[in-house]
Amino acid sequence: MIYQLNSLEKWVRFDIHPEIILQRLTDTNLKNHISFAHSEKEIACTYFLNKAIGKEPVITMKFIYAHQVGINSITDLIATYIHSTEYQLTKEIVTFYLKICSILEDLLQFIHQHLPEYFDTNIAISYYNARQSRSDLRKKISSLHPILENATMDNILFRVVLQPFRQFLEEDSHITYRELEYLMKLSSSLKDLLDADDSIDLTFECHIILLQLNFNSPRFVLHYSYWLNIQISQIPERKKQLDKLSWYINSIEQTRYDPDFFFNPKLPSLREQLLQSIRNTHQYLFTEEIIKSKDVVSPIVRNKTQDKIRLSISMPVLALIIKVMVKAGIILNENRSEIFRVVVNNFTTQKSDSISYGSLKRKSNKTPASAYLDLQKTFAKMTGLLKEL
Repeated sequence: MIYQLNSLEKWVRFDIHPEIILQRLTDTNLKNHISFAHSEKEIACTYFLNKAIGKEPVITMKFIYAHQVGINSITDLIATYIHSTEYQLTKEIVTFYLKICSILEDLLQFIHQHLPEYFDTNIAISYYNARQSRSDLRKKISSLHPILENATMDNILFRVVLQPFRQFLEEDSHITYRELEYLMKLSSSLKDLLDADDSIDLTFECHIILLQLNFNSPRFVLHYSYWLNIQISQIPERKKQLDKLSWYINSIEQTRYDPDFFFNPKLPSLREQLLQSIRNTHQYLFTEEIIKSKDVVSPIVRNKTQDKIRLSISMPVLALIIKVMVKAGIILNENRSEIFRVVVNNFTTQKSDSISYGSLKRKSNKTPASAYLDLQKTFAKMTGLLKEL
C-alpha cells in the first residue's frame, strides 16, 4: 500500500507557504492550487476504494490511521499559516487556505463514510472540522436559551448538561470524532424541549433525553442524586417515599437507550449508575421501615446477584444458544435487544457476576469457533441425559 499524502504534504509545506503565495498572488495561481488539491483528493479516494472493495481487500486500520493523522498534521500546518503574525495575509489568502482545509476535510469524511470500519473515531477532529463545528454548535446552544425561562426547568441541571459544550466552545480544547458526534446528537435532542407544551415538566423530559443518550457524566450523576434526594425529602410518608423511588426505578428501566453510545465510554452506563444509587436509597429507607413496622415482608426492589440464575457456560456459548433458539423458533421475540436485556438482568456466568449487554451483543455478532464446539458438547451431554429420563 502506498501512502497517499506525500505530494500534498510537500505541496503545503513549500508550494503554498505564505511567502510563496504572497510572491505569486494571482487568481489564476490560487485556482490552480485549488484544482491540484481537488485532484490529489480524488486520486486518494479512488485508491482507498480500490484497495478496500477489491477481490482481496488489503486496507488496514493502521494504514487509514496514518492518513487521518497525516491530514490533521497538514491542516494544523495550514492553521499556523492563517494565525501567524509574521505575514500580513489578505482575506483572499485566508479564504484560500480554508478552502484547502475544506478539501482535505472532504477526504476525511469520504474515508469515514465509505470505510467506517477502518476509521478511528477516537482521533481528534481536524482544525477545519473544529472551526466549522464550533460555529454550528454556538448557534445551536444559543437557540436553547429560552428553555431556561421555563419554570419547570432545573437551571442547574441545564448548566451541567451544557458544560461539555462550553468546554469545547470556550476553552478551545481538542475533541474526537466520537465526542463531536455525541455533542451534535445531544444538542439536536435538547432542541426538542423548545417545542414542549407548557404543561410538560422539562426537567423530567431532560432526564429522559439524557438517559436515552447515555449521558453518564459524573457531574450529572451527582446532580441527579442530589435532586432526587430533595424530591423524596418533600414526601412526608415513608411508604410514599418508597413508592416514588420504585416509580423512578421503573421509569429508568423502561427508557430505551443504545448501550454502545456513551458520553464517557470509560464509565458505567448512566442507567446502571442511577439505578444503583436509587436502589441503595430504597434499601436504606426500606430497612428503616422494617425497624418501625414488622408487617413488611420483603423489599419492593430486588436486583441482587444472588437473585440471578447462575450458568456454567461461557458468554460466547450463551450468545450462541440465544441465536440457535431464535433460529429454531423457540424464542419468538423479534427484538434481539429485548432478549439480551432479559438475559443481562436475570443471568450470570461463572466468570462474572454480571453480564454486559455490549459484550453479549458483540459475542452474538461475532461468535468464536470454540463456542460452536463447546455448544455441541453441551447438546451431546443433554441428549445423553434425555435418554436417561
